[in-house]
Formats: sequence, structure tokens, C-alpha cells
Amino acid sequence: MTSAKRLSLADATGKGVALAVTVLLAMTVKSGGRAEFTGPGTDRDLETMFKGRCAEYLTGRVNPHVNVTQLSTKNCTLLWELFYNAFVYRDPCNVTVESFSELIKQATVEIPVDRAVYWDDWDVYAVTRSYADEARRASTLEFMLVGFIMNGLVFCGQTEDPGINYEVCPGANECGFAVGAMDGFWGAASKYFGSNGRGNVKFIINSQPTGGAFQRENSYFAEFELANMNPSEITRMDIYLVTFISEEQGDTCESQSIQTLKAMIMQKDINYRCVDQPNDVLHILCADNPQADECALPNISSRAYPSNPSYLAVILIGHALLKIYSLGSI
Repeated sequence: MTSAKRLSLADATGKGVALAVTVLLAMTVKSGGRAEFTGPGTDRDLETMFKGRCAEYLTGRVNPHVNVTQLSTKNCTLLWELFYNAFVYRDPCNVTVESFSELIKQATVEIPVDRAVYWDDWDVYAVTRSYADEARRASTLEFMLVGFIMNGLVFCGQTEDPGINYEVCPGANECGFAVGAMDGFWGAASKYFGSNGRGNVKFIINSQPTGGAFQRENSYFAEFELANMNPSEITRMDIYLVTFISEEQGDTCESQSIQTLKAMIMQKDINYRCVDQPNDVLHILCADNPQADECALPNISSRAYPSNPSYLAVILIGHALLKIYSLGSI
């Protein structure tokens, strides 16, 4: 252990300034990054992946229910340029939902009627994707053009050359709710997905989060999707309150957080119904947990092939008489 050394005021001041400068330099990453950001840097092949996914989507095979005539009007090069110009050479936190408005406008395609599925809380993301069944059963945002292109990709800008930061980007909410390159983009995409829902739509939510199943604060569903829904286009919203297998149920359709959600839906003049542990979602959960008590089904085979000897004898005699009758009619 080294001994402590008392500094004169002049020494302390000089070293304090040097330390402040050192800290300031450490906090400012060349190319506009910030030391407090915790996210990975921009994907190196971002342009290639963007245009490749765009081209794949325009074949019409990603979401078979999207209007192919609309897809034929989209231009992947134009969409890339609009996307690129929304965040390049900008501080990563100096990007908002509005920055992507022109991109969203040019990438908009109609959401198939009765197929839009919304979700809130990452815990239900996987089961929602399973429910959508790669857009064959339903359409989440990730299976619309703009969502499909960007799903899982990382990007942010910087004020220095080359205008994109490949080292570090803001993590979720590190610039503030729905602010920053990626969060701003997903806010804009969510706004589009909410305003274009049609027919019978669904909202899947986990029953178990601490503080209540539905939490309005920092909710993309509440702030961008539900807030922008067009009541004249929505016939009904089904609230699917899901409890995972072998876990205790949290909120129900009568809980306070869901009452708050219902009130917001009614304010939009949208019809709704709420379902605790809906069967169609439960079946998906049970596919991965077939031995769970919640997944027990009646023994179908015992009904189809009864073991009662007398009943079997009647069946056999019936078959024999039918065969004799058939031979006699030849």
C-alpha cells in the first residue's frame, strides 16, 4: 500500500483540472458515442441486410396475406436512403419518432384485416411470435415490411466521420423513452402499426409483471399503437391475458391494471373483450409443456376404441353381417 501524500492547493488544483480533462475525454468517445451507452454498435453490414430483407419481403412470400400490388410499388433503394438519412451524422440521442416519418410513409402497406396482433412486455414476445405462426395465422409488426426489415438490427449515428457508430449504441431507453436511433424508429413503426389495424385485432399481455399486467408508462402499445388506432376500422379488440405454464396467475380481466386498459380502449370508442388464459394461446404453450397439469387432455383413444368386450363383440358381429349382405347383393 502506498502512503498518502498531502497536496498543496496549487498542486491539487492543477491535478484536479488534469483529472477533469481526463474524465471528460474518457466520457466522450470519438465519433459521437458516450461512455454510458451499453448497447452494441451498428451492424457492419447494415445496408446489405436492409436491402436484402426488403427485397425478400417484396417477393410476397414473407407475409402471404399482404397485398402484392402494394408491394410492387415499393423501392428498396429509396427506403434505405430515407432510413440512412434519418440518423446518420447525428448524435445517437438526437433522433426521434418524427425523424423516421418519411420512411414509414413510403414503407406503409395495409395490414391484413382481422390479423393484427399487438403485444406488450418482452416476456410474451416469443409466444406472440408463435401465435402469429410466421404471419400465417396473424401479423405482428415484425411481419410487416418496415418491421421485417429492421427486426433485430442495431444502428445509430455519430457526429464524426463516417456518420455511423460501429462501436457502441444506446441501449433501451438510454436516451429516454422512444428517443434515440433505434427506440425512435420502433416508436414510429409502432405508430404505423397501430393506426393501420383493421377488423378484429388482438392484444397479448403477460398476467404476471410486478406492478400489474398492463403498465402504461414506457409502453409502446399504449403510447403509439392504441393511441393511434382508428375506431372506425376496428370492429373489436381481444385482450389475451396469458399466464405461463406452471406459474401462478397474476392479474385477471377484473384486475385494476386491466380496468385501466379497458378504460383507455373505451375512450377510443373501440369494442373489446378480455379473455383469461385463452385456449388458442394455451395450446401453443402446451406444445412445449405437454406434461403440465394445465395441459392434461381426455384420453381420446379410450373413447375411440372402447375396451368393453360386449361392445367389441357387437362391433364385430355388425361388420360380419355387413360383409354377408354385401356378398349377397353381388
